[in-house]
Amino acid sequence: MEVFDNSKAKVYNFSNQPPTKADFYTIQPDSEWVISSVEISVTRPNRSKTVLNLCEVEIFGDSHCSKDQQTDLYKYGRDCDHLCECAKPGEKCFVSTGNCPSGCKAGFYGEGCNITCKPTFYGVDCLDRCNDSCKDQLCDSVNGHCIHCAAPGKRPPLCVEDCNQGFYGDDCAMNCSKNCVDSNCNVTNGTCFDCKPGFYGTYCNTSCPSKCENSVCDRYSGHCKKCSPGFYNINCNTTCPNNCHEIGCDFLSGNCTSCKDGFQGFRCEEECTGNTYGENCELTCNKNCNSTLLTTRTCNNTVGYCLYGCREGFDGDRCNNNIKSGSRSATDSPGNDNSTLIGAVVGAIFGIIVVTLIIIGIIMWRRRGLVKKSQRRHETTDHIDISSNGNSDQDDISHGNIVTNNTTQLDNDGNGIKVKVKPAVPKKPTLTINEEKSEKSVKGSGTGYYNTVTLPRGPSTTVVTLANLRSYLLTHGKEYLYKEFQNLPTNSEATMSVGLSEENKNKNRYKNICAYDHSRVHLVVNTSKKHGDYINASYLQGFNDVEKFIASQGPTKLILDDFVRMLWEQKVDKVVMLTNLYEHGKSKCDPYWPDEDEVVFGEITVKLAATQVFADYIIRRLQLSKDGHSMHPVTQFHFTSWPDKGVPENPWALVDFEQRVAASPTKRPIVVHCSAGVGRTGTFIALRNVMREAEVTQKMDFFNTVAKLRRDRYLMVQTQEQYVFLHEAAKVAMVCLNTTITSDNIVERFQQLEKKNISGKSKLEQEFEIVCDVCVDDGETIDEEGSAGVMYQNSRTVSNKLKNRFGNILPKDCYRPLLMRESSDMEDYINAVLTPSFTKRNQDVITQLPLPTTVLDFWRLITQLKISLVVAFEEQLMTTDSTIGYYLPTDENQPASCPPFQIKMCSCVQGSEWEERKLIISGPKGAEEHSLVHLRYTQTGTDPMKLLTFIKHARTYNPKHNERTLYMCRNGATYSGLACVLTLLLDRMDNDLRLTVPLVVGAIKAIRSQVIPAVNQYKILYQILKLYNETNSIYSNFNDTKSSVAPETSGQDNMGFVGNEGTEYANAKL
Repeated sequence: MEVFDNSKAKVYNFSNQPPTKADFYTIQPDSEWVISSVEISVTRPNRSKTVLNLCEVEIFGDSHCSKDQQTDLYKYGRDCDHLCECAKPGEKCFVSTGNCPSGCKAGFYGEGCNITCKPTFYGVDCLDRCNDSCKDQLCDSVNGHCIHCAAPGKRPPLCVEDCNQGFYGDDCAMNCSKNCVDSNCNVTNGTCFDCKPGFYGTYCNTSCPSKCENSVCDRYSGHCKKCSPGFYNINCNTTCPNNCHEIGCDFLSGNCTSCKDGFQGFRCEEECTGNTYGENCELTCNKNCNSTLLTTRTCNNTVGYCLYGCREGFDGDRCNNNIKSGSRSATDSPGNDNSTLIGAVVGAIFGIIVVTLIIIGIIMWRRRGLVKKSQRRHETTDHIDISSNGNSDQDDISHGNIVTNNTTQLDNDGNGIKVKVKPAVPKKPTLTINEEKSEKSVKGSGTGYYNTVTLPRGPSTTVVTLANLRSYLLTHGKEYLYKEFQNLPTNSEATMSVGLSEENKNKNRYKNICAYDHSRVHLVVNTSKKHGDYINASYLQGFNDVEKFIASQGPTKLILDDFVRMLWEQKVDKVVMLTNLYEHGKSKCDPYWPDEDEVVFGEITVKLAATQVFADYIIRRLQLSKDGHSMHPVTQFHFTSWPDKGVPENPWALVDFEQRVAASPTKRPIVVHCSAGVGRTGTFIALRNVMREAEVTQKMDFFNTVAKLRRDRYLMVQTQEQYVFLHEAAKVAMVCLNTTITSDNIVERFQQLEKKNISGKSKLEQEFEIVCDVCVDDGETIDEEGSAGVMYQNSRTVSNKLKNRFGNILPKDCYRPLLMRESSDMEDYINAVLTPSFTKRNQDVITQLPLPTTVLDFWRLITQLKISLVVAFEEQLMTTDSTIGYYLPTDENQPASCPPFQIKMCSCVQGSEWEERKLIISGPKGAEEHSLVHLRYTQTGTDPMKLLTFIKHARTYNPKHNERTLYMCRNGATYSGLACVLTLLLDRMDNDLRLTVPLVVGAIKAIRSQVIPAVNQYKILYQILKLYNETNSIYSNFNDTKSSVAPETSGQDNMGFVGNEGTEYANAKL
């Protein structure tokens, strides 16, 4: 069909064959026509002959509508009384229907584009679905902006970015505490990252004790870091002894720093004895004072005035005035006769010189006779030559056998190591590296002022035996370790000239952190390819040189090729990564591996061969290749749970990670890096070294371990918090030492644990007691005003106390899930904690059975956290325990109501050990329905076989990637915690080559200490593992699983991979 306008120009041609035969064919043009004639011709398909066989032809014309003068929009309709609502502004729509060629304008759809988008849809023709980041998936129908954000801490309108600094909570509507540093707080719950001086606590809303120096106290405990003059102890609320000098007393002990005139002793309580007087009793009474038979004292103990007059020929208060000569005694005060004074001084100097020469002669004679002996001595401390630029007027360091500002002979034969260290207790002992542009700088050379110290080659006073480790840490708290950290030497004498040169300084991620010249890694130079030899990486020694480390910064885009080149040239087969790629929106490390397949860095290709995901870390197997060379395998151990600021909440995950790294020994250097390559990197290497030291010597020396690392790289173990965390991690690691089991030895291991010692206590009981000792909850013994008050402060508020069934089983704030407040009268609190699954952090939930007053909170928790499986214990007590609220429907025909929720039961199935209900939860109008499986343990007690059967059935419901499992019992710990721990243990048995029961138990007890409360439950864990090993057929092939791991190649075997080496992705299952 052809259409011509009034000028006989063709405006339309329709030649398509209609799809089917029909009585009427309607052709809808896509634009307005002004036509005079229509010519119609019909041809047979694939033929040129034209035929005409039409019964009737009708032509319908629409009105011609013009633009509306006010809106500048075209009109449509028979009477042109409607406006075109098109996506393209000013576009003509079809006159008859109002439909637009470009679609309806955003927010509308349908014929005439006059129907508003349905909830959860927006945009042109309402074709776009609102983002999942919008609460209840509701958004503006025009632009898709969220009405409210689904998750707290997300910023409207798109709710995908974190709140701006200074805001937190739902829709970022709440202000961070004014006492947070820079008004910066956790975007989810508002907890401050750091407090302004004078405040402490989770929200920095508690004032520091008034006598803290400069109003500075510990961020969490509120304990003072230093006291104002005249006060001491952790709260600075005790007055220094009266006779202390005005500069005060020791911050912790209360011992006087110096005494007032006339007093001596640690607390200056003793008057000067004998004929001494003055400050610290360091002056001697004048020999010209008269004495009596009644006492040997001849002068006043404060100012030295003679008590009984002067000897004949002298007078004055101190009898220092020679009446005959008219001069004063040179030993007491300046006189008029300079010759007497000069003579005395010259005589004294001559005497000192003579004594010094004698001492030097004796030392030379002794050393000459003992030189062979000293050469044969076992050196426990390598040579350290460390200095610091700048003078200091601060107090001397006293650390065991370390004394600054003096060169001290510390062992009997004078054989020591001289170390140059900073003066003690620097005002700013650490340098925090959070920005590339640091105001601090490091000199490449030069020495400046320093103090000389001698470290003994014999036994160090900082050595702690394993038997005394726990008691040592109990008696040496954070404040002591902070002070010890301040005494660590810094190798300011080492030069950094290569790293700070114009050629290389842009290769450092942070301008003030680079490799020392003497310990840096040298790359192979290739001038034709402009390959220099510098990379910001340093060689470090492990304990007894058994292991070798390379501590490196996280690579930037500029040095990615150099970093991979270092792995290739050094033949590295293990890399330990301790940072995430981005933290707080800032790049911390650029990836040197591909997300999939392979990527090329310079001349080296890196291929991702396999990946295994765990809750707190990822293991990647990489393959490096270069033209003309064989493939080189590298295993990367990537710890993902170390926060950029501070340290992990507890050390259990890092110990698990450290054990994983240690399980694949190597003789090649182990590359360890974070972002700057000093803080987290230094802490991990120090942990490795003290653990090797413990295995060999049954002792640990934290101080000297870190001091050795600092000899070869700047600021290793960067902060005092990391130094404390190192001790805590070592304590946990010792609990887990030699407790790993596999399916091959689980029976033998259980038999050994059941053996009893002379006192009748089994090894299993001893193992459990040690785990409990490490996991002891300070909240049970510390008053609410102490650190536990901060830890549990939300759980103990007046409004929340009523939501706890037991006052001693509370969630720590750092592990507590925060409920979103749907209205102003709702709280964010529920007595529950988040726990890790095998593959995800904060994945599962442990909670108490709901109280009658917390049933609504329970369903809010279910729907908000997307709980897909509830594993419940002790529900049979509901009929006798009035504190347990009814929250489930009784039958399929009668839904349970808990406004705004309706809970409908779809099915109920009885098993041998359980009752299984499938539920549908309907929320507020417009909200999606939520499906839930409720699995109730119907047995009483903890029969191992019945419990195993139940847990195996629960594990068949494998939650999807964004769903969670919830475990609950009456107190929210005893049975729910047992089920949670058992699930983790069985997941490890299914997916891993090794299992450490104390490690899994301790990790959950650190979150909720009442989990596994008694040794009988701890024994049940081993019994169920033994049963599972015997009954599950997977373990008959356990050795076959081992064989699927690559054969031993440079110590890479036994790394924990499951499946064939060619597998692209081996994901640990839960």
